[in-house]
Amino acid sequence: MDEPTTALDVQLRSEVVQILKHLQAKFNFYMLFVTHDINLVANFCDYMVVLNNGKVVEQGSSEEILNNPKEAYTKLLIESNFANREFRK
Repeated sequence: MDEPTTALDVQLRSEVVQILKHLQAKFNFYMLFVTHDINLVANFCDYMVVLNNGKVVEQGSSEEILNNPKEAYTKLLIESNFANREFRK
């Protein structure tokens, strides 16, 4: 799926993710989920691959990468997420 929750409001995004989780549990299948939404990755994906200009720069468990990114591009991607910024002080 390529950006399946883009342009959805928070409520609808949550509903779509819950439906996908339900279907995945019921039918036991893998999903390839393309997104720039780091919060969605953190809450939905067990494994992630970070691409930069079409090349894999980092891959592994989502938890490990999000908590301990090794590559500068991955760090930038995580920091660019507004939910992780301290832009209001």
